[in-house]
Amino acid sequence: MKGLIDYITQAAWSDILTVKYVLVDDSYQQIDPALWPNRKFAPQGMPEFSDSEVIIIALFAETIFHGDEDKTLHFIRQYHLDMFPNLLNNSRFNRRRHQLAQVTEAIREHLRDRWRSPSIRGRGSTFAFGRQCPCLNLHLHSRQPLPHDSA
Repeated sequence: MKGLIDYITQAAWSDILTVKYVLVDDSYQQIDPALWPNRKFAPQGMPEFSDSEVIIIALFAETIFHGDEDKTLHFIRQYHLDMFPNLLNNSRFNRRRHQLAQVTEAIREHLRDRWRSPSIRGRGSTFAFGRQCPCLNLHLHSRQPLPHDSA
């Protein structure tokens, strides 16, 4: 998608989605299973479109599209449907996302704690400001100017 969101990163969106999916899915397996939604209609309790896929698209929507699910789902359908072949329709996605609200928060906390800097952990700080994601060289949760920004 040239032009609209190129300014955010030079990394390929498929790489970003893959890395985020791995981080979210690993965290999903580590959180308390009591938070997992109870499946009524899915065969063997496993839906075709996984909870991790719903959560990653919801987090992607919040991060890149300011929470606009419609734009995010349209973007995924148009450019990355090969990564999410069983993508839900907008209404069903929204219901699943709301079902997974507690799980999503638990995953956010897990990832936050995973990226927290040990040097400032005791000072009550929430994030490791200026920390870099080593896999994609993205600057995460920084309140400081990025190295290429001029002050």
